[in-house]
Amino acid sequence: MKGILTYWVKDGADSLKSIKLTLCNDDDSKLTGSAETRRRRLVRILDESRSQRFHLSYGDLAMILLVSRATIKRDFSYLRRTGLVGVAGGGDNG
Repeated sequence: MKGILTYWVKDGADSLKSIKLTLCNDDDSKLTGSAETRRRRLVRILDESRSQRFHLSYGDLAMILLVSRATIKRDFSYLRRTGLVGVAGGGDNG
């Protein structure tokens, strides 16, 4: 099962651009907990958005994953400590 989301991101002044993000894939069923699943999805979404040359804010990521910004920030902290995400991931804007 694969779940693809088309997400619209503000690009420049007033134009919008669409990006394609994979919310669910077959590998997600092998994960054990909701935090682990969410963090894996977060890493995948970041990789996919970067490959499409878009930067997603904490607000964007929270909306996409249906969690709070605080949860996204905690996940980033965890992922940085474990080396899965570099320092440049996420942002406070939006």
